[in-house]
Order: sequence, then structure tokens, then C-alpha cells
Amino acid sequence: MAILRAPSAAQPAPQHPFWRQDMEELLDAIVAGRIDDAIARIEALRADGVDLNTADHRGRTPAHLAGTLGHARLIEPLRAAGANLNAQDATGAVPAHGAASGDHVQTIAALHAGGANLSAADLSGRTPVHAAAGLGHWRSIEALHAGSANLSAPDHTGSTPAHAAAILGHERAILALYKADADLFQTDRNGKKPVDLAASQGKTKVANLLAGYEDSRDLGGVLKAVSGSQAHQSLAADLQCPILAEPYARVGDFRPVRLPDGHGSSGQLMPGNVISAQAAYRMLSERRPFDPLAGATYTSAEAGAFLRSSAFAQGDPERLAMVRAALETARKDMAPEALMAAVPRAVENARAAAGAAPASAAGAGGMHYQQILQGGSAGVPPSPSPSGPAAGGRGPQH
Repeated sequence: MAILRAPSAAQPAPQHPFWRQDMEELLDAIVAGRIDDAIARIEALRADGVDLNTADHRGRTPAHLAGTLGHARLIEPLRAAGANLNAQDATGAVPAHGAASGDHVQTIAALHAGGANLSAADLSGRTPVHAAAGLGHWRSIEALHAGSANLSAPDHTGSTPAHAAAILGHERAILALYKADADLFQTDRNGKKPVDLAASQGKTKVANLLAGYEDSRDLGGVLKAVSGSQAHQSLAADLQCPILAEPYARVGDFRPVRLPDGHGSSGQLMPGNVISAQAAYRMLSERRPFDPLAGATYTSAEAGAFLRSSAFAQGDPERLAMVRAALETARKDMAPEALMAAVPRAVENARAAAGAAPASAAGAGGMHYQQILQGGSAGVPPSPSPSGPAAGGRGPQH
């Protein structure tokens, strides 16, 4: 947004008494960042009965200027002097659009405190959240969320803030939207979801992240669908994938996750406690690391043996088959009966494939955690401790 300035002598005078000398001095103070001076001039104009909502030829008011420049301290004095914090300029933008575009977090908070509508749309339907997301301003997204802004509103093309962030590969913005429960899966008027736009623009990391979040949503639906009976609950327990590592998760979240680079470059979704290198190494920081899926307590030596194994990046093939079968079925049929039928078939297929695989291939990726900890994988020393799950015969049960 261009800075508000008085018209030159050659320009016609505006219809409203906007360009009186004291208003010009206020604008100069705002532009120069002389906040105390600007506050004093706002008070003087208020005392003189000057309308601080008078706009220039582009519809911009002093409140727009304060928002765009991030002068949070001016918002309350302007409001108290009668300024409309939801005033729209010629494009329909409100002061919050400027604050979000400039990543002015404190100004966003001040606008919210002053009663501004942080979900206001401009003439194209774009909200301040669109502005922040399209520029990758994740802190502004958090501030807008704290101000109860609508994080999922589509513009006139059907594009949401998630679309705006995804097409440009703004990973932190996608993460902020995800943690704030924004809808990451809406389609625009061309039938494209944010993940589609990210993939089409070669933003692979963001595309993978969004794909994982979509599986998270589906898996949540699966777990809800199979919670009606004891048999279904047992399946739900087998499918759960606890998220232990930040920053790509919320507390209590369940989903398959992609292993980071260096621990499986294929990008395949991994189930069970094969969460990420960070999560696995967290196990080592505890005196007796715990596997929430197996219900087993490991020693640090056993966890270290697992991390050193070639099978770490492969995961349990049966559990992987279960999760993928459930997710694929859920996209067509969420009925518990359909899910219960699909999962056993997937497990049987995985077992048959493991039995038909060459020994070398099975050793590389078809081993269960218990076998790994017992030293069955090449290059892995046997566990030195008799007290962990290797000795107790426990491991992920299906």
C-alpha cells in the first residue's frame, strides 16, 4: 500500500476536508514513526471535531496507514478518537490487511483489542489471513488465530489461506494453519486442494507435509469409526501412531509420518513407533524408554540397537499395511465393517509378501522390532539387557 500523502498544488482538492494542515502533520508523524507526536495530534484533532475516517482518493484512512506501518500504539488512540478500524479502502482492504502483509503481530493484536474484524474480506474475497499466508508470515497467522480470525475462508476463486501458502511453499505458514485447525483440504473452483498446488509448483516438502496431514484426518476418522466395540477398539489401538516429535504435530495427534532425510529417503509413510529420528532419539534420553504401541519398556541399549539397525527406516511391514489399508478404505467407505474387512486382508498380503521375499530383502525391511532387538538384523549387536522387551518376548502385536 502506498503511503498516504497530501496532493500537490496541481491536483484538485479532495471533496472532504482531509488535507487541512494539522491532518497533514499527523500523517507526517505517522510516516516518520514519531508515535508520541502522532498521539498528541490525534488528541488535538479529536478535540477539534475532525473526522479521522476521512479517506484519501484511494479510500485510505490514518488507521490504514498505522496498520500498514505497524504502529500498534496508534490503534487505540485512533479508535478512541472515532476512527473506524474496519474501514475499507478502494480495494476493500481494512487496516488488518496491511498489518498482516507487513507481519506486524503487535498491531494485529491491537486491532483485535480495538474490535477490528480480522476476518474482513476485500473485494476479491481475500482476508488478512490470505495476506499473511501468501507471504509466509506464520507469526501473523498465529496472531490472527488468537484474534479469532477465520483461517479457512475462501476467496472468490475458492482459494483458502492454505492454498495461498502451499503454492509458494511456505512451510511454516502451513504448520501454523494446521496447528490452528484451519481447513487444509478444501478445493478451489478448479478442484485443486493445497497439496495439489504445492506439488504442481515443485514444493515437495510442503506437498509431503500436507499429504501427511490429510492422512492424519483420515486416520482420525478411522479411529472414530472403529470405536464402537471391543473388537473395533483393538483394531484402533493397532492403527494408532502416536506423534512424539515437534514441530510437525499437535499434542495427542495420531497419524503416519514421513521419516526425515537420512532415515529413509523414499518418503514412504511409516507406522507404529517408527516416528522420526528425533522421536526415536528421545527414547534414549529416558532411563527406561517406553514404546506406547507395544506397551513395552526398553533399555537405552535396546533402543540404541534399534536405531542402528537397517530396519529402522523400514518399519513393521504388517503395521504399515494395516495403516495404509485403513486409510485407503476410509476414503471410500468409513463403515466399521468395511475397515475391519480391509485390514486383515492387508496383513495377510504383507505376511505372504514377506514369506516370498528373499532372505536378504526380509532382513533389510521385513523384521519385527523384537527380532531387531534380538540382533537378527545384520550389523546389530544383540541386546545386553535381559529386562527389556527382547527378553520378555514383547513387541508390537497385531
